[in-house]
Amino acid sequence: MKINSIKFKLCVLYVGILGLILVAYRGVLYYNLYQTLYRDSDVQLSAKAQEMHETLWLFTGPLRESKRAVTFGFKRMLGVDVTYPDPERLKPIEAEWLERRAILGLNKDYINLLNEDGKTVASSPNIDKGLSRFLENYAAGRKKMVFYNVVYKESLNLRIVVMPVDFANLGKYTIQIGISTDPIIYILRDRINKSAISIPLIMLGAVFIGYLFVWRILKPVRQVAKTANDISHENLSARVNVQDVDEEMKYLAESFNNMIERLEESFSYVEEFSSYVAHELKTPLAIIKGETEVVLQTDHSHEECKEVMRSNLQEVDKILKIIDYLLLLADVNYRKQSVNFERIDLKEFLEDIHEKSKILAAEKKITVNLTMPQEPITLMANRMELRRLFFNLADNAIKFTPENGNVDIVVNCRKDKAQINIADTGMGIRSEDIPKIFNKFFRVTSDKNKKQPGSGLGLGIAQSIARIHQGRIEVKSEPNKGSTFTVILPI
Repeated sequence: MKINSIKFKLCVLYVGILGLILVAYRGVLYYNLYQTLYRDSDVQLSAKAQEMHETLWLFTGPLRESKRAVTFGFKRMLGVDVTYPDPERLKPIEAEWLERRAILGLNKDYINLLNEDGKTVASSPNIDKGLSRFLENYAAGRKKMVFYNVVYKESLNLRIVVMPVDFANLGKYTIQIGISTDPIIYILRDRINKSAISIPLIMLGAVFIGYLFVWRILKPVRQVAKTANDISHENLSARVNVQDVDEEMKYLAESFNNMIERLEESFSYVEEFSSYVAHELKTPLAIIKGETEVVLQTDHSHEECKEVMRSNLQEVDKILKIIDYLLLLADVNYRKQSVNFERIDLKEFLEDIHEKSKILAAEKKITVNLTMPQEPITLMANRMELRRLFFNLADNAIKFTPENGNVDIVVNCRKDKAQINIADTGMGIRSEDIPKIFNKFFRVTSDKNKKQPGSGLGLGIAQSIARIHQGRIEVKSEPNKGSTFTVILPI
Protein backbone atom coordinates (compact mmCIF):
# COMPACT_ATOMS: atom_id res chain seq x y z
CA MET A 1 0.00 0.00 0.00
CA LYS A 2 1.51 3.32 -1.06
CA ILE A 3 1.66 6.11 1.52
CA ASN A 4 0.49 8.72 -0.99
CA SER A 5 -2.81 6.96 -1.72
CA ILE A 6 -6.43 7.34 -0.69
CA LYS A 7 -6.42 3.73 0.50
CA PHE A 8 -3.55 4.39 2.94
CA LYS A 9 -5.04 7.66 4.17
CA LEU A 10 -8.47 6.12 4.75
CA CYS A 11 -6.91 3.21 6.63
CA VAL A 12 -4.90 5.59 8.82
CA LEU A 13 -7.99 7.71 9.47
CA TYR A 14 -10.11 4.65 10.26
CA VAL A 15 -7.51 3.08 12.58
CA GLY A 16 -6.69 6.45 14.19
CA ILE A 17 -10.33 7.17 15.03
CA LEU A 18 -10.78 3.62 16.33
CA GLY A 19 -7.64 3.99 18.46
CA LEU A 20 -8.89 7.26 19.96
CA ILE A 21 -12.27 5.67 20.72
CA LEU A 22 -10.62 2.64 22.35
CA VAL A 23 -8.28 4.80 24.45
CA ALA A 24 -11.14 7.04 25.55
CA TYR A 25 -13.36 4.03 26.32
CA ARG A 26 -10.62 2.29 28.27
CA GLY A 27 -9.91 5.55 30.09
CA VAL A 28 -13.54 5.87 31.16
CA LEU A 29 -13.57 2.22 32.30
CA TYR A 30 -10.31 2.74 34.20
CA TYR A 31 -11.66 5.86 35.91
CA ASN A 32 -14.89 4.10 36.88
CA LEU A 33 -12.92 1.12 38.24
CA TYR A 34 -10.64 3.48 40.18
CA GLN A 35 -13.62 5.25 41.74
CA THR A 36 -15.38 1.97 42.53
CA LEU A 37 -12.36 0.34 44.17
CA TYR A 38 -11.61 3.32 46.38
CA ARG A 39 -15.29 3.84 47.18
CA ASP A 40 -15.53 0.20 48.31
CA SER A 41 -12.39 0.59 50.39
CA ASP A 42 -13.86 3.71 52.02
CA VAL A 43 -17.04 1.81 52.87
CA GLN A 44 -14.92 -0.93 54.50
CA LEU A 45 -12.85 1.63 56.41
CA SER A 46 -15.95 3.42 57.64
CA ALA A 47 -17.49 0.14 58.81
CA LYS A 48 -14.29 -0.85 60.61
CA ALA A 49 -13.94 2.53 62.37
CA GLN A 50 -17.62 2.50 63.38
CA GLU A 51 -17.31 -1.08 64.68
CA MET A 52 -14.22 -0.17 66.73
CA HIS A 53 -15.97 2.89 68.15
CA GLU A 54 -19.00 0.90 69.27
CA THR A 55 -16.96 -2.01 70.67
CA LEU A 56 -14.62 0.36 72.52
CA TRP A 57 -17.57 1.52 74.64
CA LEU A 58 -17.96 -2.04 75.87
CA PHE A 59 -14.28 -2.38 76.71
CA THR A 60 -14.27 0.90 78.69
CA GLY A 61 -17.20 -0.18 80.86
CA PRO A 62 -15.24 -1.27 83.96
CA LEU A 63 -13.21 1.97 83.95
CA ARG A 64 -15.90 4.37 82.79
CA GLU A 65 -14.80 6.99 85.35
CA SER A 66 -11.15 7.07 84.13
CA LYS A 67 -9.87 8.56 80.89
CA ARG A 68 -7.32 5.79 80.77
CA ALA A 69 -10.20 3.39 80.07
CA VAL A 70 -10.20 4.39 76.41
CA THR A 71 -6.46 3.75 76.06
CA PHE A 72 -6.61 0.45 77.91
CA GLY A 73 -9.66 -0.69 75.96
CA PHE A 74 -8.14 0.31 72.60
CA LYS A 75 -4.90 -1.54 73.32
CA ARG A 76 -6.84 -4.58 74.42
CA MET A 77 -8.80 -4.48 71.17
CA LEU A 78 -5.51 -4.35 69.25
CA GLY A 79 -4.29 -7.43 71.10
CA VAL A 80 -1.69 -5.56 73.15
CA ASP A 81 -0.97 -7.37 76.43
CA VAL A 82 -2.05 -4.87 79.12
CA THR A 83 -3.45 -5.36 82.61
CA TYR A 84 -7.12 -4.66 82.60
CA PRO A 85 -9.45 -4.67 85.63
CA ASP A 86 -12.35 -7.07 85.83
CA PRO A 87 -11.04 -9.48 83.17
CA GLU A 88 -13.81 -12.00 83.81
CA ARG A 89 -16.41 -9.49 82.69
CA LEU A 90 -14.46 -8.70 79.52
CA LYS A 91 -13.86 -12.30 78.42
CA PRO A 92 -17.18 -12.67 76.52
CA ILE A 93 -16.78 -9.19 74.99
CA GLU A 94 -13.16 -9.88 74.03
CA ALA A 95 -13.98 -13.28 72.53
CA GLU A 96 -16.72 -11.80 70.41
CA TRP A 97 -14.44 -8.92 69.36
CA LEU A 98 -11.62 -11.25 68.31
CA GLU A 99 -14.06 -13.04 66.04
CA ARG A 100 -15.33 -9.71 64.64
CA ARG A 101 -11.76 -8.45 64.17
CA ALA A 102 -10.91 -11.50 62.05
CA ILE A 103 -14.04 -11.02 59.97
CA LEU A 104 -13.31 -7.32 59.45
CA GLY A 105 -9.69 -8.09 58.56
CA LEU A 106 -8.24 -5.68 61.12
CA ASN A 107 -5.28 -7.93 61.91
CA LYS A 108 -3.19 -6.51 59.04
CA ASP A 109 -4.53 -2.96 59.09
CA TYR A 110 -2.74 0.12 60.33
CA ILE A 111 -4.74 1.40 63.32
CA ASN A 112 -3.96 4.51 65.36
CA LEU A 113 -5.75 6.34 68.21
CA LEU A 114 -5.13 10.03 68.81
CA ASN A 115 -6.22 11.95 71.91
CA GLU A 116 -7.82 15.36 71.94
CA ASP A 117 -4.38 16.96 71.68
CA GLY A 118 -3.62 15.02 68.48
CA LYS A 119 -1.05 12.74 70.13
CA THR A 120 -0.89 9.01 69.59
CA VAL A 121 -2.05 7.12 72.67
CA ALA A 122 -2.25 3.64 71.13
CA SER A 123 -1.49 2.05 67.80
CA SER A 124 -1.23 -1.35 66.15
CA PRO A 125 2.18 -3.09 66.26
CA ASN A 126 2.83 -2.46 62.55
CA ILE A 127 2.94 1.35 63.05
CA ASP A 128 6.44 2.62 63.92
CA LYS A 129 7.26 5.99 65.44
CA GLY A 130 7.89 7.65 62.09
CA LEU A 131 4.54 6.58 60.70
CA SER A 132 2.85 7.53 63.97
CA ARG A 133 4.21 11.07 63.78
CA PHE A 134 3.20 11.26 60.12
CA LEU A 135 -0.36 10.26 61.00
CA GLU A 136 -0.44 12.78 63.85
CA ASN A 137 0.55 15.58 61.48
CA TYR A 138 -1.87 14.34 58.86
CA ALA A 139 -4.82 14.49 61.27
CA ALA A 140 -3.95 17.95 62.61
CA GLY A 141 -6.74 20.45 61.96
CA ARG A 142 -9.25 17.76 60.93
CA LYS A 143 -10.86 16.93 64.29
CA LYS A 144 -14.48 17.63 63.44
CA MET A 145 -15.04 15.61 60.27
CA VAL A 146 -14.61 12.16 58.77
CA PHE A 147 -12.45 12.10 55.67
CA TYR A 148 -10.61 9.63 53.49
CA ASN A 149 -7.40 9.95 51.57
CA VAL A 150 -4.42 8.11 50.17
CA VAL A 151 -1.13 8.64 51.98
CA TYR A 152 2.33 7.63 50.94
CA LYS A 153 5.03 6.96 53.50
CA GLU A 154 8.24 5.48 52.20
CA SER A 155 7.22 2.12 50.72
CA LEU A 156 3.71 2.21 52.16
CA ASN A 157 0.68 3.14 50.13
CA LEU A 158 -2.32 3.47 52.44
CA ARG A 159 -5.93 4.44 52.12
CA ILE A 160 -6.90 5.84 55.53
CA VAL A 161 -10.03 7.02 57.28
CA VAL A 162 -9.85 9.68 59.97
CA MET A 163 -12.92 9.51 62.24
CA PRO A 164 -13.37 11.80 65.28
CA VAL A 165 -15.18 9.98 68.13
CA ASP A 166 -16.62 11.27 71.42
CA PHE A 167 -16.66 9.17 74.63
CA ALA A 168 -18.60 11.73 76.68
CA ASN A 169 -16.81 12.35 79.97
CA LEU A 170 -13.90 10.17 78.85
CA GLY A 171 -12.87 12.73 76.21
CA LYS A 172 -12.70 13.15 72.43
CA TYR A 173 -10.45 10.98 70.33
CA THR A 174 -9.63 10.29 66.70
CA ILE A 175 -9.53 6.83 65.22
CA GLN A 176 -7.29 6.33 62.18
CA ILE A 177 -7.47 3.12 60.18
CA GLY A 178 -5.35 2.52 57.09
CA ILE A 179 -5.37 -0.35 54.67
CA SER A 180 -2.80 -1.12 52.03
CA THR A 181 -3.75 -0.02 48.53
CA ASP A 182 -1.43 -2.56 46.95
CA PRO A 183 -4.35 -4.84 45.85
CA ILE A 184 -6.07 -1.82 44.28
CA ILE A 185 -2.85 -0.73 42.59
CA TYR A 186 -2.34 -4.28 41.34
CA ILE A 187 -5.86 -4.41 39.84
CA LEU A 188 -5.47 -0.98 38.21
CA ARG A 189 -2.01 -1.80 36.91
CA ASP A 190 -3.27 -5.11 35.51
CA ARG A 191 -6.06 -3.24 33.74
CA ILE A 192 -3.53 -0.80 32.24
CA ASN A 193 -1.28 -3.65 31.11
CA LYS A 194 -4.15 -5.51 29.50
CA SER A 195 -5.28 -2.32 27.75
CA ALA A 196 -1.71 -1.67 26.57
CA ILE A 197 -1.69 -5.13 24.98
CA SER A 198 -5.27 -5.38 23.75
CA ILE A 199 -5.56 -1.93 22.14
CA PRO A 200 -2.57 -2.42 19.78
CA LEU A 201 -3.83 -5.93 18.91
CA ILE A 202 -7.31 -4.58 18.16
CA MET A 203 -5.82 -1.76 16.07
CA LEU A 204 -3.65 -4.27 14.21
CA GLY A 205 -6.76 -6.28 13.40
CA ALA A 206 -8.50 -3.03 12.46
CA VAL A 207 -5.73 -2.32 9.94
CA PHE A 208 -6.54 -5.58 8.14
CA ILE A 209 -10.31 -5.06 8.36
CA GLY A 210 -9.92 -1.40 7.35
CA TYR A 211 -7.84 -2.41 4.34
CA LEU A 212 -10.57 -4.83 3.19
CA PHE A 213 -13.22 -2.21 3.90
CA VAL A 214 -11.43 0.51 1.92
CA TRP A 215 -10.63 -1.97 -0.87
CA ARG A 216 -14.37 -2.70 -1.10
CA ILE A 217 -15.26 1.02 -1.11
CA LEU A 218 -12.75 1.86 -3.86
CA LYS A 219 -13.70 -1.10 -6.05
CA PRO A 220 -15.91 1.09 -8.33
CA VAL A 221 -12.96 3.46 -8.81
CA ARG A 222 -10.85 0.56 -10.06
CA GLN A 223 -13.71 -0.49 -12.33
CA VAL A 224 -13.94 3.03 -13.72
CA ALA A 225 -10.18 3.04 -14.37
CA LYS A 226 -10.29 -0.41 -16.01
CA THR A 227 -13.27 0.57 -18.15
CA ALA A 228 -11.53 3.81 -19.16
CA ASN A 229 -8.47 1.81 -20.26
CA ASP A 230 -10.63 -0.57 -22.29
CA ILE A 231 -12.42 2.21 -24.14
CA SER A 232 -11.20 3.34 -27.56
CA HIS A 233 -12.74 5.02 -30.58
CA GLU A 234 -13.47 1.55 -31.93
CA ASN A 235 -15.24 0.33 -28.76
CA LEU A 236 -17.37 2.72 -26.71
CA SER A 237 -19.86 0.11 -25.48
CA ALA A 238 -18.09 -0.70 -22.17
CA ARG A 239 -19.92 0.39 -19.00
CA VAL A 240 -19.18 0.25 -15.27
CA ASN A 241 -21.42 -2.14 -13.34
CA VAL A 242 -23.37 -0.08 -10.77
CA GLN A 243 -25.09 -2.96 -9.00
CA ASP A 244 -24.25 -3.47 -5.29
CA VAL A 245 -22.30 -0.19 -5.23
CA ASP A 246 -22.41 2.40 -2.42
CA GLU A 247 -24.56 5.44 -3.16
CA GLU A 248 -21.67 7.93 -3.55
CA MET A 249 -19.62 5.56 -5.72
CA LYS A 250 -22.77 4.70 -7.66
CA TYR A 251 -23.09 8.39 -8.49
CA LEU A 252 -19.46 8.38 -9.74
CA ALA A 253 -19.98 5.24 -11.83
CA GLU A 254 -23.27 6.50 -13.30
CA SER A 255 -21.68 9.86 -14.16
CA PHE A 256 -18.83 8.03 -15.90
CA ASN A 257 -21.29 5.82 -17.78
CA ASN A 258 -23.29 8.87 -18.83
CA MET A 259 -20.14 10.53 -20.10
CA ILE A 260 -19.23 7.45 -22.15
CA GLU A 261 -22.79 7.30 -23.44
CA ARG A 262 -22.54 10.91 -24.60
CA LEU A 263 -19.18 10.19 -26.24
CA GLU A 264 -20.62 7.12 -27.94
CA GLU A 265 -23.54 9.20 -29.15
CA SER A 266 -21.18 11.85 -30.49
CA PHE A 267 -18.97 9.27 -32.24
CA SER A 268 -22.10 7.64 -33.68
CA TYR A 269 -23.24 11.00 -34.93
CA VAL A 270 -19.88 11.65 -36.61
CA GLU A 271 -19.90 8.16 -38.11
CA GLU A 272 -23.52 8.44 -39.25
CA PHE A 273 -23.00 11.92 -40.62
CA SER A 274 -19.94 10.79 -42.58
CA SER A 275 -21.82 7.77 -43.86
CA TYR A 276 -24.88 9.80 -44.85
CA VAL A 277 -22.79 12.44 -46.58
CA ALA A 278 -20.84 9.80 -48.49
CA HIS A 279 -24.03 7.97 -49.41
CA GLU A 280 -26.17 10.91 -50.45
CA LEU A 281 -23.56 13.15 -52.05
CA LYS A 282 -21.86 10.44 -54.07
CA THR A 283 -24.58 10.16 -56.74
CA PRO A 284 -25.10 13.89 -57.47
CA LEU A 285 -21.36 14.52 -57.45
CA ALA A 286 -20.85 11.60 -59.83
CA ILE A 287 -23.52 13.08 -62.15
CA ILE A 288 -21.88 16.52 -62.03
CA LYS A 289 -18.47 15.00 -62.67
CA GLY A 290 -19.69 12.78 -65.52
CA GLU A 291 -21.59 15.52 -67.36
CA THR A 292 -18.74 17.97 -66.94
CA GLU A 293 -16.22 15.43 -68.34
CA VAL A 294 -18.48 14.79 -71.33
CA VAL A 295 -18.74 18.50 -72.07
CA LEU A 296 -14.96 18.94 -71.79
CA GLN A 297 -14.06 15.93 -73.94
CA THR A 298 -16.23 16.78 -76.95
CA ASP A 299 -17.43 19.86 -78.75
CA HIS A 300 -20.94 20.91 -77.80
CA SER A 301 -23.15 23.75 -78.76
CA HIS A 302 -23.83 26.65 -76.48
CA GLU A 303 -27.34 25.36 -75.68
CA GLU A 304 -26.03 21.90 -74.80
CA CYS A 305 -23.49 23.43 -72.40
CA LYS A 306 -26.20 25.50 -70.80
CA GLU A 307 -28.34 22.40 -70.36
CA VAL A 308 -25.45 20.61 -68.62
CA MET A 309 -24.93 23.63 -66.37
CA ARG A 310 -28.64 23.67 -65.48
CA SER A 311 -28.50 19.96 -64.62
CA ASN A 312 -25.41 20.50 -62.51
CA LEU A 313 -27.10 23.41 -60.73
CA GLN A 314 -30.07 21.18 -59.85
CA GLU A 315 -27.70 18.57 -58.43
CA VAL A 316 -25.87 21.25 -56.44
CA ASP A 317 -29.20 22.48 -55.04
CA LYS A 318 -30.00 18.91 -54.10
CA ILE A 319 -26.63 18.59 -52.33
CA LEU A 320 -27.16 21.83 -50.41
CA LYS A 321 -30.63 20.72 -49.36
CA ILE A 322 -29.28 17.40 -48.09
CA ILE A 323 -26.55 19.19 -46.15
CA ASP A 324 -29.13 21.52 -44.58
CA TYR A 325 -31.25 18.55 -43.54
CA LEU A 326 -28.24 16.73 -42.05
CA LEU A 327 -27.22 19.79 -40.06
CA LEU A 328 -30.78 20.22 -38.84
CA LEU A 329 -30.90 16.56 -37.83
CA ALA A 330 -27.64 16.96 -35.93
CA ASP A 331 -29.03 19.96 -34.03
CA VAL A 332 -32.20 18.11 -33.09
CA ASN A 333 -30.55 14.83 -32.07
CA TYR A 334 -27.28 15.95 -30.54
CA ARG A 335 -27.80 19.53 -29.35
CA LYS A 336 -31.05 19.10 -27.43
CA GLN A 337 -29.92 21.40 -24.63
CA SER A 338 -29.79 24.33 -27.05
CA VAL A 339 -33.54 24.03 -27.83
CA ASN A 340 -35.53 26.70 -25.93
CA PHE A 341 -39.12 26.05 -24.88
CA GLU A 342 -42.02 28.45 -24.41
CA ARG A 343 -45.71 28.24 -23.55
CA ILE A 344 -47.78 27.73 -26.75
CA ASP A 345 -51.55 27.81 -27.33
CA LEU A 346 -52.00 24.67 -29.44
CA LYS A 347 -55.33 25.83 -30.93
CA GLU A 348 -53.89 29.09 -32.24
CA PHE A 349 -50.74 27.29 -33.40
CA LEU A 350 -52.59 24.61 -35.43
CA GLU A 351 -54.96 27.16 -36.96
CA ASP A 352 -51.90 28.84 -38.47
CA ILE A 353 -50.61 25.45 -39.71
CA HIS A 354 -54.07 24.78 -41.18
CA GLU A 355 -54.15 28.05 -43.12
CA LYS A 356 -50.67 27.53 -44.56
CA SER A 357 -51.47 23.92 -45.47
CA LYS A 358 -54.57 24.99 -47.42
CA ILE A 359 -52.34 27.18 -49.58
CA LEU A 360 -50.04 24.22 -50.30
CA ALA A 361 -53.04 21.97 -51.10
CA ALA A 362 -54.83 24.46 -53.36
CA GLU A 363 -52.92 23.46 -56.50
CA LYS A 364 -54.08 19.82 -56.19
CA LYS A 365 -57.58 20.85 -55.04
CA ILE A 366 -57.10 18.91 -51.80
CA THR A 367 -59.38 19.81 -48.89
CA VAL A 368 -57.62 20.36 -45.56
CA ASN A 369 -59.89 20.17 -42.47
CA LEU A 370 -59.11 21.07 -38.84
CA THR A 371 -61.09 19.71 -35.87
CA MET A 372 -60.24 21.11 -32.42
CA PRO A 373 -61.82 20.70 -28.96
CA GLN A 374 -63.43 23.75 -27.36
CA GLU A 375 -61.22 23.86 -24.27
CA PRO A 376 -57.80 25.54 -24.61
CA ILE A 377 -54.68 23.36 -24.80
CA THR A 378 -51.28 24.67 -23.73
CA LEU A 379 -47.91 23.09 -24.50
CA MET A 380 -44.32 23.81 -23.52
CA ALA A 381 -42.56 23.67 -26.87
CA ASN A 382 -40.14 25.26 -29.30
CA ARG A 383 -42.40 27.05 -31.78
CA MET A 384 -40.02 26.93 -34.73
CA GLU A 385 -39.21 23.21 -34.35
CA LEU A 386 -42.86 22.32 -33.80
CA ARG A 387 -43.82 24.23 -36.99
CA ARG A 388 -41.19 22.24 -38.89
CA LEU A 389 -42.65 18.97 -37.52
CA PHE A 390 -46.28 19.72 -38.51
CA PHE A 391 -45.44 21.33 -41.85
CA ASN A 392 -43.35 18.25 -42.68
CA LEU A 393 -46.25 15.90 -41.91
CA ALA A 394 -48.78 18.14 -43.66
CA ASP A 395 -46.54 18.48 -46.72
CA ASN A 396 -46.12 14.70 -46.92
CA ALA A 397 -49.86 14.18 -46.60
CA ILE A 398 -50.54 16.65 -49.44
CA LYS A 399 -47.66 15.32 -51.54
CA PHE A 400 -48.87 11.69 -51.48
CA THR A 401 -52.61 12.45 -51.77
CA PRO A 402 -54.08 12.55 -55.28
CA GLU A 403 -56.09 15.48 -56.58
CA ASN A 404 -59.48 16.20 -54.96
CA GLY A 405 -58.45 14.19 -51.90
CA ASN A 406 -58.74 15.09 -48.21
CA VAL A 407 -56.33 15.82 -45.39
CA ASP A 408 -57.86 15.93 -41.89
CA ILE A 409 -56.15 17.41 -38.84
CA VAL A 410 -57.97 16.22 -35.69
CA VAL A 411 -56.95 17.11 -32.13
CA ASN A 412 -57.96 15.04 -29.06
CA CYS A 413 -56.96 15.23 -25.41
CA ARG A 414 -56.18 12.03 -23.46
CA LYS A 415 -55.42 12.78 -19.76
CA ASP A 416 -52.20 14.79 -19.85
CA LYS A 417 -51.46 14.14 -23.54
CA ALA A 418 -52.51 15.92 -26.72
CA GLN A 419 -53.03 13.70 -29.80
CA ILE A 420 -52.88 15.43 -33.17
CA ASN A 421 -53.93 13.14 -36.03
CA ILE A 422 -52.98 14.07 -39.60
CA ALA A 423 -54.89 11.71 -41.89
CA ASP A 424 -54.82 11.64 -45.70
CA THR A 425 -56.55 9.71 -48.46
CA GLY A 426 -53.37 9.03 -50.36
CA MET A 427 -51.43 6.01 -51.57
CA GLY A 428 -50.77 4.57 -48.09
CA ILE A 429 -47.76 2.63 -46.84
CA ARG A 430 -47.14 -1.09 -46.89
CA SER A 431 -47.08 -2.75 -43.44
CA GLU A 432 -43.48 -3.96 -43.89
CA ASP A 433 -42.33 -0.40 -44.66
CA ILE A 434 -43.99 1.30 -41.65
CA PRO A 435 -41.18 0.43 -39.15
CA LYS A 436 -38.59 1.89 -41.56
CA ILE A 437 -40.16 5.19 -42.57
CA PHE A 438 -38.47 7.16 -39.75
CA ASN A 439 -35.02 5.85 -40.73
CA LYS A 440 -32.73 8.38 -42.34
CA PHE A 441 -32.82 8.39 -46.17
CA PHE A 442 -35.49 5.70 -46.31
CA ARG A 443 -38.03 6.17 -49.11
CA VAL A 444 -40.91 3.89 -50.04
CA THR A 445 -40.09 2.12 -53.30
CA SER A 446 -43.07 2.37 -55.63
CA ASP A 447 -43.77 3.75 -59.06
CA LYS A 448 -45.91 6.54 -57.65
CA ASN A 449 -43.37 7.48 -55.01
CA LYS A 450 -40.50 7.74 -57.48
CA LYS A 451 -42.21 10.75 -59.02
CA GLN A 452 -42.18 12.64 -55.69
CA PRO A 453 -39.00 14.56 -54.83
CA GLY A 454 -37.48 14.09 -51.40
CA SER A 455 -34.37 13.15 -49.44
CA GLY A 456 -35.87 10.62 -47.02
CA LEU A 457 -34.90 12.77 -44.01
CA GLY A 458 -38.15 14.59 -43.29
CA LEU A 459 -39.88 11.98 -41.16
CA GLY A 460 -36.68 11.25 -39.23
CA ILE A 461 -36.40 14.95 -38.38
CA ALA A 462 -40.08 15.05 -37.36
CA GLN A 463 -39.68 12.07 -35.00
CA SER A 464 -36.54 13.61 -33.46
CA ILE A 465 -38.40 16.90 -32.86
CA ALA A 466 -41.26 14.98 -31.19
CA ARG A 467 -38.79 13.20 -28.88
CA ILE A 468 -37.11 16.39 -27.68
CA HIS A 469 -40.64 17.51 -26.71
CA GLN A 470 -41.04 14.27 -24.66
CA GLY A 471 -43.47 12.97 -27.30
CA ARG A 472 -43.59 10.58 -30.26
CA ILE A 473 -45.15 9.96 -33.67
CA GLU A 474 -47.22 6.86 -34.41
CA VAL A 475 -48.37 5.66 -37.84
CA LYS A 476 -51.36 3.68 -39.14
CA SER A 477 -51.69 3.05 -42.86
CA GLU A 478 -53.19 0.80 -45.50
CA PRO A 479 -52.09 0.77 -49.16
CA ASN A 480 -54.39 2.79 -51.43
CA LYS A 481 -56.54 3.88 -48.46
CA GLY A 482 -54.36 6.53 -46.89
CA SER A 483 -52.21 7.07 -43.79
CA THR A 484 -52.72 8.57 -40.35
CA PHE A 485 -49.76 10.11 -38.51
CA THR A 486 -50.49 10.72 -34.80
CA VAL A 487 -48.31 13.20 -32.93
CA ILE A 488 -48.52 12.66 -29.13
CA LEU A 489 -47.23 15.54 -27.00
CA PRO A 490 -47.45 16.22 -23.25
CA ILE A 491 -49.83 19.03 -22.29
